[in-house]
Formats: sequence, structure tokens, C-alpha cells
Amino acid sequence: MFILQVLGINSEHLINITCFILQLLLAEFLFFCHMEKRKHFILRLAGGGVLFYLFSVLGPSFIMQYYTGFRTILILLFLLLYMFLCFKRSFADILFCTIGAFTVQNLANNLNVIFCGLIGTTFQMVSWEMFLVFGIVYLVCYFCCVKRIENLPDISTDRKKILAMTFMALIVCWVLQDRLIKEGLDLMVVCRAPFVFCCILSLFVQFGFLEQFRLGEEKAALEQLLKENEKQYNLSRQTVEIINMKCHDLKHRILELESKENTDKSQLEEIRQAVDIYDGLAKTGCRPLDIILSEKNLLCERYHIKFSYMVDGTKLEHISPGDIAAIFGNALDNAIECARNLPDEKRVISLIGYARKDVLGIHIENYCEEELRFQNGLPLSTKGDANYHGFGLKSIRHVVEKYGGNIVVSLKDRIFSLDTIFPY
Repeated sequence: MFILQVLGINSEHLINITCFILQLLLAEFLFFCHMEKRKHFILRLAGGGVLFYLFSVLGPSFIMQYYTGFRTILILLFLLLYMFLCFKRSFADILFCTIGAFTVQNLANNLNVIFCGLIGTTFQMVSWEMFLVFGIVYLVCYFCCVKRIENLPDISTDRKKILAMTFMALIVCWVLQDRLIKEGLDLMVVCRAPFVFCCILSLFVQFGFLEQFRLGEEKAALEQLLKENEKQYNLSRQTVEIINMKCHDLKHRILELESKENTDKSQLEEIRQAVDIYDGLAKTGCRPLDIILSEKNLLCERYHIKFSYMVDGTKLEHISPGDIAAIFGNALDNAIECARNLPDEKRVISLIGYARKDVLGIHIENYCEEELRFQNGLPLSTKGDANYHGFGLKSIRHVVEKYGGNIVVSLKDRIFSLDTIFPY
């Protein structure tokens, strides 16, 4: 108490700053609840929380005896250190989320002042109006902003311009609001309205542009993946053609050996069966699809997977070879990767193509014992890094939508299904 008296902190001021800190911490919780925590998190959270509170109360008050206007900036710095102490993320990511939390708190506080003015009640830091307004604002901001970054492993990588613009907008908002407080105009509704707009604009810049950057990066990655699929198809085509030539020569050689009397017929039959596996090129009426199915069939033989297919490839003539490779190659790669880790009796993949009037449908299914989480109609990657995995199904959807079609992915009763429908 003696220190508080020396610093000129009365009980009302202490309640207000405590309420402000709690509002900030709740906003921080919205942004950081899904992030990876450091070791001894509870100890860091408790110890760091006590230090953060003491520094936030005593530090700004001590400095403001000599120079005013730095309270919010100092609390921001203390909060950055506190979050960095508790969560295992880069400092740029911590700064990104902390600025977002400060903006959300500032938005809610300004709306609280406006709400109190509109209903004709006196503004107080602790009131039922505060709980109502902050609850609604925090809930809306969570679903509109925070949900967009839950699955981003690196929020601010290569997005420093967004971070700088957001930080500048927030500083301008703080400086103007500080002037209003000094002039005694901060409780006027007409003065608070521009700050509500400024906070919303800041959040739009921060998270709207972030979404645009993410979609742009994803599109570039998909285009690169499609190019790689086309290269892989050309390589597979050349490989299959060479194998067919060699198998054709081996069959002639086997016929020559069978004509000799001292040849072991049983060994020749084993060799013939082995050659037939590699010479069994699929014949669907679509050369690119035949190449893909033949290649994947060899993979299935290697992993003892039962692979059956029935499709009329003539309906795919309007689709480029690279796009066919993207659709069927990625779909079958995913199915094989899943099936190879299952018991032998569940290593089954089925592909069916059907045509009805002017619509072509493709159905691929396989057993899947993993628990999948879906987002935007597609399962999230189970490889731990959604930023670098999970583009296979996205590339399929990208290609199918290019031809005016659509895909539906589902997991029911341990059966994973991929259905593709597009006109032909």
C-alpha cells in the first residue's frame, strides 16, 4: 500500500487497471488457447502472470510520474514477454496475436462506451454493460478472426508488411485516444465512433489480408503441385512404355525356351506370371488413365493391396493428361498410403467410374481407421504440418472445379470415400 501511495495509485485506479489487464488476458486467451505450450506451462503461467500484473500496475505508474502516455505501450511490451514465456511460437507470431488481442480489447471497450451512452447509463469499468458488450465482441472476433489462424503453423512468415501496417494503425488509435482522455472527451459517443471504425479496419487489415496471402500461397502451391504431377505422369508414361517393351521381349524369349525339351516348365510358368504382372497395362480407353492405373496397380502389388477398378476412360477425353494425373494419382496415392498400414484383410481399394446422361462420376473408397477432422469439406492433414501437407485433395478439388465439377469427401463406418462429379 505504501508503494501505491508513493506512486499515486488509489483504489479506484487500481480496480480500473486490474479490469483492463483482465480484459487483455481474456483476449489473449482467445488467440493463444490453441497454440503449443512450453514446458512447465502452469508454473510459467502463474509466475509470469504475477510478474506481469505487478509490472503492468507499478511500471507504467512509476514512469508516468516523469513522462505520460506510455502506459499502454509498456503493458503491450510486458504482455509480449509474458506470452513468449508461456508459448512455443516465434516472436513475430506472438506479436501478431498480441496486437490482435489489444485491438479486440480496444474495440470492445469503445463499443462499451458507446453502448452506455446510448442507453443513458454512466460508464464504469466493472458493470453488466461491460460483461455484455465484451462477451459479444470477443465471441464474434473469435469466430471471425481467431479461427482463421488455428491451423497456421507460421502466422507471420513473409507477412511483415501486414504486421507493420497493423502495428501502425494501433499506435495511431492509441495516440488519438490518449489525447481524447487528456481533453476529457473520451466518454462522448461521437468521439468513440471513429475508434470503433479504426479497430475494425485494423482487424480487417490484419486478418483479411492474412487470409488473402494464405489463399495466394495455397494457389501457388497447388499450381506447383499440378506441374509436378504432370512431370511425374510423363516420367511414369516413359517408364511403363519401357517396361512393356521389355515384357514383350521376355515373352518371346519364354516361348523360345518352352520349345526346348530340357526346359523346366514350372519355372517358366513362374516367370510368365511375374512378367504378366508388369505387362498388365490397364485398358480403359484413356491412355493417361491407363498409365496411372498401371503404375498404382504395381504399388498395390508391392504392398499386397487388392485394387479393383471399373471406369470408362473415353469419357475423360476432354481432360488434359496432367489433370487426369492430378485427380487419379493423388486420390490413389492417398488411398494406398492409408491402406498399406492396415491389416491384410482391410487392404482394399475400389475405383468405380460411371456416366449418367452428361455427368461423369468417379467413386474411390478404402478402409480408414484414423480419426479425421474436416475443414471446408476436406480432411485436415494427419502428418502434423498442415502448411506442407494435405494439398493432394485440394489439388483434386482445384482441377475438378476447373472443369465445372465438384468433389465430396466422407468418412463413415471406417470407410473413406471420395466422390467426384463433373460434366463431360
